[in-house]
Amino acid sequence: MTRNILILFLLFLSVGKLYSQQDTTLTTDIIENYFDEEQAEDEDSQLYDLFEYIIQNPIDINTSDKNDLLTIPTIDIRIASAVIAYRNEHGSFSSIYDLQKIPQLSQDDVNKLMPFITVTKTYSTQTQNFLNDIITNTAINFRSRTLTDLQNKNGFTTGKYIGTKPKTYSRLQARYGNRVYTGVLVEKDAGENSINDFSSFFVEVKEIGIIKNVIAGDFLVEFGQGLAMWSPYAFSKGADAVASSIKRARDVTPYTSADENQFFRGVASSINIGGLKATAFYSKNNLDANIDTLTNLITSTPLDGYHRTDSEINKKNRTVETIFGTAINYNINDNFSIGGLFYKSKFDNGFEYTTPLALTGDAFDFYSVSYNTYYQNLAMSGEFAYNGISVASLNKLQISFSKNLSLVTLIRSYPRNFSNLHSRGFGESGGTQNEFGIYTGLRWRTPIGLFNIYYDQFKFPFATYYNPVPSTGHEYMINYEVKPFNKTSLLLRYKRENKETSTAINDETKLVDQIKQNLRFEIKYRVSKLIQLRTRVELMFYDLASMQNEKGFLAFQDAKYQPNDALRFYGRIIFFQTDSYDSRIYEFENDLIGVMTNSALYGKGIKWYMLINYKPLNWISISAKYSEMYKPDERTLGSGLSEINTNIDNKFSFQIDIFL
Repeated sequence: MTRNILILFLLFLSVGKLYSQQDTTLTTDIIENYFDEEQAEDEDSQLYDLFEYIIQNPIDINTSDKNDLLTIPTIDIRIASAVIAYRNEHGSFSSIYDLQKIPQLSQDDVNKLMPFITVTKTYSTQTQNFLNDIITNTAINFRSRTLTDLQNKNGFTTGKYIGTKPKTYSRLQARYGNRVYTGVLVEKDAGENSINDFSSFFVEVKEIGIIKNVIAGDFLVEFGQGLAMWSPYAFSKGADAVASSIKRARDVTPYTSADENQFFRGVASSINIGGLKATAFYSKNNLDANIDTLTNLITSTPLDGYHRTDSEINKKNRTVETIFGTAINYNINDNFSIGGLFYKSKFDNGFEYTTPLALTGDAFDFYSVSYNTYYQNLAMSGEFAYNGISVASLNKLQISFSKNLSLVTLIRSYPRNFSNLHSRGFGESGGTQNEFGIYTGLRWRTPIGLFNIYYDQFKFPFATYYNPVPSTGHEYMINYEVKPFNKTSLLLRYKRENKETSTAINDETKLVDQIKQNLRFEIKYRVSKLIQLRTRVELMFYDLASMQNEKGFLAFQDAKYQPNDALRFYGRIIFFQTDSYDSRIYEFENDLIGVMTNSALYGKGIKWYMLINYKPLNWISISAKYSEMYKPDERTLGSGLSEINTNIDNKFSFQIDIFL
């Protein structure tokens, strides 16, 4: 038996058949367009995993409808409509490159689609034996990485952290054709004791008659616009003023990330009968929680997933959430669909009463209705969700006037008593509660460059955690990109946010304006086929009711060197100086494949990193990154157990990807 397994492995190795012969590295340029600058300050892979999942499970443009295409985050209704119209007129696509024949699509539109689509080719097993069929149509991907802080944090020097320093991650995924997909993942954070402090697994089988898919193990559920049920993957306002504000529900999908508390564990399935799609799911999952020892009630549900100290270990898997639900979507025709969702959530422990607006009790029911309608290049969608007390709503209108001009308007209304643990609605506060807002985004391609402009006005009708009284705010951004010369592109961005916040003035708490302004200038230049440079300068101005005026400055120089297809070097040096954390500036970094780093830089210092990616063979990729931050005016960095007793913070990370 062992010998047969070894032979099979060697056959896989020799074939080297890889779904990912395509390079799945997502550039910083693509990611930055779709992620809000302040969403993730540390290494995080959840939102990256969304893009990577679609790349590994591309949309078939020969069989997809508009809703399928619109699950691709980078496109809008105009692009989806153009693809469907061309297919209806000219028949099936023979290659993804046929997209270039569609007159309504620009080359930029085609580039946005290419990484996420496919034209499925059928295969036959009539002349193959069973073993050859498995070898030919199976792909395996193994990823392992280690991230290490080279300096000792206080948690280690004082013995509070019970585990080792490295943060480790290992993931194995296998796929048989387009029908079977399975994976297992183990991870431990720095300071945790067990190498599999967190583990995840799934098996997905697709297209069995009317059954669209069946998932056993860990999975996610997305519905409507995220008011009642959504995954941890949530976009916010970004550099693409239209696409980044639009949610595309994927129903049920396997969970492939390492967040330890925001997924479901059980079984889920979807079926298609004509225009009707029905989804059912059941989950029973252990969650981290802080439990009051006297009342046995939940006081909080931490989401960080850290189990490094005795107190953190005591909160691990302290409660169980059981969920079951169903969702139905009906396509009345190609241009109109309506859906409904119901699910019940039950906890082993009730939630302790903290505020009138917080969750209390141990059982919750949620209901939701959503709709999507399309007419030529106009799209309307929305959702109404009910939690047994109040109704939250979000409605959106998108108009694509041409391939050069698109507009989106979004109105959201989230009552103060709309509490929900699994909602991810678009908004300013990060939660689908106590907020009313109107967002307008415009994308306009002109002869002098591309403009992305948005304006968002919002209010919190009742007191929030930070403000004891109702508050308001507004925000706008102008992002301008142009290619004035061959091999050169320029970016200019201005962003201004004015939000009311409470502060103490003469021993009295008052509501005052907090204004943040960011001005960014960036230039990219391709020196040659081998070398590409990028320079950025960013200014930040912080004003708190004219009582606290701060400034921030950041400048960095990027270099990318790619001597051949197998080897890439990335380097960056950053200079920054801000008056305090309030005037911090974020910089999105290149990192290991599957990792996103969006550092908040403040104080005075220098940071630099070097990233190397080497692909010696088609079936293996090796990446390594070294980063170092130096703050000359500081004696220590960080605080509490994360404090290091030096002014240098350096890290090393290593990753290997194997594709068979």
